[in-house]
Amino acid sequence: MCGISGIHNYSNKIINSKEIIKKIINIQKLRGPDANGIWESECKKVTFGHNRLSIIDLSKNANQPLKSYDENFVITFNGEIYNYKQIKTELLQKKIKFKSNSDTEVLLEAYKYWKLEFLQKLRGMFSFAIWDIKNKKLILARDPFGIKPLYYSNSNGVFYFASQIKSLLSINNINKKKSEAGVVSFYLLGHLQDPLTLYKDIKSLEKGTCIVMDELGTINKYEYA
Repeated sequence: MCGISGIHNYSNKIINSKEIIKKIINIQKLRGPDANGIWESECKKVTFGHNRLSIIDLSKNANQPLKSYDENFVITFNGEIYNYKQIKTELLQKKIKFKSNSDTEVLLEAYKYWKLEFLQKLRGMFSFAIWDIKNKKLILARDPFGIKPLYYSNSNGVFYFASQIKSLLSINNINKKKSEAGVVSFYLLGHLQDPLTLYKDIKSLEKGTCIVMDELGTINKYEYA
């Protein structure tokens, strides 16, 4: 279990993204006690955070947020890719270079090579965010069974995401108003149906779904599973 978080300030609002992510990292510290990190884009619009629980590659080379070998892509990832060795073998045959032995880097290089088609290759439990530096696109995805959580809020020109709802609730800019549909879903069904949460401005990314957001904040959502 790891913790991921991030901000895409596509409207250039005056916010301290690094401080917000530092606060979320502290809130999510139990999800990843082995290391934590923050990455911020040169344009200052995108900030990623990560709480790491080391499982596969225990070295610092696998710390996150992680940049691709060519440094054109960045990822913050929670989960485990069961077939990462097979995918890595395929990528090595295509002359793709790696700097770690982690499944995180395999996931990132797979996206770099196959784009969104790589989602069909993944076998595992995961939620992650990738920032495509050259094309200025944010990609979020969740595994087909919804094992790993991923929550987001698109509030006042800023897109926030995190592994836990309480992390998003710590952000002053996010409205804490309850969701009537979420409350009804909980009491009628005994659980919340994605994308509903108990809060109107916080959504849960549906299982087997990918979000692509461009630099202007336009969102396209795809069901891949």
